[in-house]
Amino acid sequence: MHITTFEFLFYWLLVLVVYYFLPRRAQNVLLLAASVLFYGTWSWRFVGVLAILTMANFFWARLLRKGQARIPWRLWLGIGGNVGTLVVFKYADFYVPELLQLLGGGATLEWVLKIVLPVGLSYRILENISYLVDVYRGQIPASRNLVDFGLFSFYALKLLSGPIERARSFLNRLAEPRLVDNDVIARSFTLLVIGAFRKLVIADTLAGVIPPLMFESPSAYGSWELVMGLLIYGFMLYNNFAGYTDMMRGLSGFFGLPLSSNFFCPFFSRNMTEIWTRWHTTLGLWLRDYIYLPLSRAFLRRNPNPRRWANVVVPPMAAMLVSGLWHGLSWNLVCWGALIGFFLVISRLPSLWRPLMPPDRQPMWRQLLGMGAVAVAMAFSLVLFIMDFNTAADFYERLFFWTKWVTPPPLAVFGVALSLGLDICQYVRRDEVIFLRWPRWLQAVLLAAALLAIFLATRLKPAEPFIYQGF
Repeated sequence: MHITTFEFLFYWLLVLVVYYFLPRRAQNVLLLAASVLFYGTWSWRFVGVLAILTMANFFWARLLRKGQARIPWRLWLGIGGNVGTLVVFKYADFYVPELLQLLGGGATLEWVLKIVLPVGLSYRILENISYLVDVYRGQIPASRNLVDFGLFSFYALKLLSGPIERARSFLNRLAEPRLVDNDVIARSFTLLVIGAFRKLVIADTLAGVIPPLMFESPSAYGSWELVMGLLIYGFMLYNNFAGYTDMMRGLSGFFGLPLSSNFFCPFFSRNMTEIWTRWHTTLGLWLRDYIYLPLSRAFLRRNPNPRRWANVVVPPMAAMLVSGLWHGLSWNLVCWGALIGFFLVISRLPSLWRPLMPPDRQPMWRQLLGMGAVAVAMAFSLVLFIMDFNTAADFYERLFFWTKWVTPPPLAVFGVALSLGLDICQYVRRDEVIFLRWPRWLQAVLLAAALLAIFLATRLKPAEPFIYQGF
């Protein structure tokens, strides 16, 4: 059951109707059953893998502490089990062919080693690790309610592509009364429409104007065509993923279960640190809390000088390398993570000599210059994110052979302008649903226009897939 179909919408509307007739505990059971059934439409094998992983983390978390004492080896074993699960399933394409060759190949071995990647497994692994670490640190107690913890694992509106939720907040929401008043409904519906507009109108329009072979045979295109193609792809990727997140957050709001914000105007980021608070925010915060800060504190314990070069270089580089490996086991993604880490290190190097001024306290010309630098750095690194290593090398080489300027496709200009216009409206007032503050007549006009555009977009061509479901 795909997210951009009417079957998906009808299914969750039906669940919502039943949901409001039930008490809170029964609501959790209903959501768990509905999520398992939804996940089963992708593959019941996925359900089995995720159920085993859920049970293992549920019971293992209760063994991490004995009274007030912490047991470190149990934490590391729990983390290792989750990482091992990711290696076994997600990276099978990397090692199974080599293993078959090493063991002699043959059909008798292939059926044993053939592994299917459960959709959304990468997100679940990060949530499991954060849960185990938080229980170990004593920040939350180990859950004793298997239904609630199962819903934390299986909740369909965050399962496929995030956002990456923390158990400490999600489990608390499940235990609290759920208030769904007019304000919540208005906000949720607005997020749902904005998300659908971003995905079906902006992202799918931009996807349709990118030449299909541009990122497979870059040598066949001129430098300006490649630059424009990369820019269009960046806006398409953003609206594709942000649109998915907003749709799921909006739909979840109707159930009284708000999900974390994952994007907020990333093209207005003024340095490389800020962009990770605006782009895939829940992943950036996870990397900060469970990779960057522990490493930084470890260096500070050895040497309390925060301006020591190792503390400036190693934590951001390690965090971004983990991000690259999380996205996939390939040289291009490892290099992508290393390149992002390098840009972060470069942006932090001045802190070795002087305190860094917060972006919002800098002169406007420096803020604009920072936005341009971040955009160039992210576009440059995006090449490694979307292409294999050899193709990326050809792409970079071709960029330096300047060719005649070409006019961008009108649909591309239209899509980018819509994306920037939407972001500007949200950025100016620091509110995703600023439209709710506008006059009612203007809200009605915008809603009608958005719904008409969504309707036409779904009728003109099939919806493009959500890119981040591949992770």
